[in-house]
Amino acid sequence: MISGAVVVAQRQARQTGCKSNLRQFGVSLQLYRGEHQKNPPWLSSLFPDYVDSKGLYVCRSDIEKGKGPVRPDSPNDNNYNNVPDNISNPGRPFQNTDPLKRVERCSYFYEFSWARLNPANWYNDLPIKLRFTDETEVNYVSWCDYKECQMRFGDYQSGATADNPRPYSETDLPIIRCFHHWQESRVNARQPDTFNYYTTFTGTPIRDPITLNVAYAGNVYVGPLKWECKIQPGDNAQ
Repeated sequence: MISGAVVVAQRQARQTGCKSNLRQFGVSLQLYRGEHQKNPPWLSSLFPDYVDSKGLYVCRSDIEKGKGPVRPDSPNDNNYNNVPDNISNPGRPFQNTDPLKRVERCSYFYEFSWARLNPANWYNDLPIKLRFTDETEVNYVSWCDYKECQMRFGDYQSGATADNPRPYSETDLPIIRCFHHWQESRVNARQPDTFNYYTTFTGTPIRDPITLNVAYAGNVYVGPLKWECKIQPGDNAQ
């Protein structure tokens, strides 16, 4: 029988390994942005020029070893029901045609992918719509477009309005997330008042399942399922 101390040690080892993966992805993304002035279209686009090991794409807490969904079922996880299915496997099926550069397994959720969104309603929770040169020629909007707009202008959850943008900090907005540790630990988070586009997070603090994240700026942090409601510095909630 495995002792509780061993179980805790194994859990911490898995989380440490995942954080190491995320840090390496964070560095690789910054190198890619420095050379291309944009984010890669897919997380698999980093291999092999910026990420030289396919093992980096698999989290040790992922029971399906990168072959299943990157968002496994978890309690309270109703925040991503509107996310397109093709984001759920950011390493597949959008593959490099060269078999030596293919990434067959991926545990991580890439927030800035080129997965398509419905252009008619993608900005419902954003106070400012991205302005295109000719909107009649826009056939689709990507998840990356949505996230760029959210980072630059904020959304209703950050308190932004059309006349008063409140952008998210690059140290808070995640670019890669790992949902596979939700059974291992919990973190303090503000309970949403309602679950809709106009959600605010001023309710009673709750203990929410954790995610591991690398922010746009490259820092790695632990957060709840919905990153917008993570506890802010100075919050004394227990």
